Amino acid sequence: MLMFSLMQSPSDIDGTWLATVGSHRTVIAVKACDDGKIIGILPGEPTIEIDNGTIIGSNVTINFSGEDGGGELDSFSFTGILSGDVLTGYATVDGSLISVTFNRVSANYQIQFMELVDQDVSSSYPDAEATLLFNVISRGGRFIGGGFTGFHSCEFIACGGMIEDLSVNSTTGEYTIETVSSNIDGTMVASWNSAGNMLEGTWSSINSSGHVTNGDFIGGQRGIAESDSFDSVLGLLTTFANGVEGKTLLASDIFDASYTNDGVTPADWDARLTTWFNDYDNLEVEIGPITTLVTHNTGIENLYIRRVPQIEAIITVTGDNVITGATETIYTFNPSAVNTELSLISTSPTVKFIGNGASNELALELPFDHTLADLSTNVIWPYGVHGGGHPEGHPGIDMWMLPGTSITSATDGTVVMLEATSLMIECRRGLLIQYEHLDNIDPSLAIGSIVTTGQYLATPEDDYIHLGIRHGIVTEPPFHWTPTAQINFDALWDVAAWPQEISEPLLANKYHIDFPHTVEWVNNNPSGMPAIIELTDLSPFDYDHSYRLIDTSGTVYDFGTVDYQHRKGWLDFGLNLGLCKIVGGEMQLKIDSIRPTSLSGADTFTFVE
Repeated sequence: MLMFSLMQSPSDIDGTWLATVGSHRTVIAVKACDDGKIIGILPGEPTIEIDNGTIIGSNVTINFSGEDGGGELDSFSFTGILSGDVLTGYATVDGSLISVTFNRVSANYQIQFMELVDQDVSSSYPDAEATLLFNVISRGGRFIGGGFTGFHSCEFIACGGMIEDLSVNSTTGEYTIETVSSNIDGTMVASWNSAGNMLEGTWSSINSSGHVTNGDFIGGQRGIAESDSFDSVLGLLTTFANGVEGKTLLASDIFDASYTNDGVTPADWDARLTTWFNDYDNLEVEIGPITTLVTHNTGIENLYIRRVPQIEAIITVTGDNVITGATETIYTFNPSAVNTELSLISTSPTVKFIGNGASNELALELPFDHTLADLSTNVIWPYGVHGGGHPEGHPGIDMWMLPGTSITSATDGTVVMLEATSLMIECRRGLLIQYEHLDNIDPSLAIGSIVTTGQYLATPEDDYIHLGIRHGIVTEPPFHWTPTAQINFDALWDVAAWPQEISEPLLANKYHIDFPHTVEWVNNNPSGMPAIIELTDLSPFDYDHSYRLIDTSGTVYDFGTVDYQHRKGWLDFGLNLGLCKIVGGEMQLKIDSIRPTSLSGADTFTFVE
């Protein structure tokens, strides 16, 4: 009996732990599955993620990786021995061993998640917004530590690093934040604008060579997490993993009785699980790095960056098919603004997944009569195109229409933001439909107004509107249409064209890219010429592209600057004159020394990024 009492259980690692590494305090929250696999999060470190880990007896291994504004960070690991409330071992960083001791934390820590933006940070990208994600750790209102990461740029304070100090002047209410990164020290001084739930202030940084940079910034709070909720929230995922791998419907204990997500209910989950249990053996659940853990909103969150209480991780379920014996991927959850099946949580009265509350999948109507589209223009400017004033990426789609056209609500919802030329409608928990470039907004609308699909909202400010989907900082292209709207949208998309179509032709292009940006169009005719057209977008501030024409042997036989006139469908490669039509990832192209007048006999090319 004595030997049994001394044996370690995987759950002995569960909890929140604090360590001091150098001069910095680091908090981790971890929880183990029944098989000893560890999941967790570094809530004060937006730069670093826990990839995976294990506990076998007293032996603990945790693997970390990360990425900041400067790119991917070197991965590292911790290996140690668990003894009660102390975890002692070594972290391997850049090939060197660093002694680290974690102590279990019993007092409640709070993590404040913030987003700060410099709207004019760079001489190279003057129209680009540079964003920092800040995670601040405090206990009883006293600053403990934290970290930050650049979201698009390293020029706002630094790529990423630690928060050395955060203080508030009790008389003036002024915030002062001190940061440290690799050879860069930063200072931020700000005041709180309660009307907009915003921090507003100035920043400066100095590098090891004495070079000083500075600017203005704004920002706000995305939400908070309480450390006494970490174990319960992580427990939702381990309960799911343990239940699935043990083939028991205890896996569905993670759902609140009122759970509904796009019409999926707890009963639907029970049916789904039962099918898995009957059809597969050796079920295994892989829980990827947890990138978000917001447990509470306090009411001072900024609407543009607010995250409803949630947890985010990619979850994959695999199993061996009982008939074929083949290992198959049965289920994958990849969280996004519109995919919240295993994200949205409540912490009261108990921690459970609650779903987005919607009885059906998100489906939008077109926000205007499609017959009033202005076909002499771009028609549609898609998501992620990196020109036209959006070198960092376009967070939605623009639609051109005749001036004065009525703009209507694409879905039911509640008005949560209303400004002179824009508004946002919350159509389900935390999911916002954003309308920009509006005029003549219905004067009866106010914050809290309930709107229905098709209801008049406004007219376009000029000749187009911007439509976006956002959940905090996350944006997505709004192309989830109802069947009738889809037909009408597809008809508009078929005739849409824009200056960067040859390098970003998709409705959903990548949101953030680096320049020069190179893509290929591959000829689907094995003997067609050219076999590959390579295009390079040189800058986000113009529409100039260079080209290389490549034959079937891989030899470049022509290169230069391409002239593309998107409305006429002309592509000019030096002496080669083309007529083309591009719809999404497919291009019909006919090339000759004399410009073709028809696409009859044209080759079809496929877009490759």
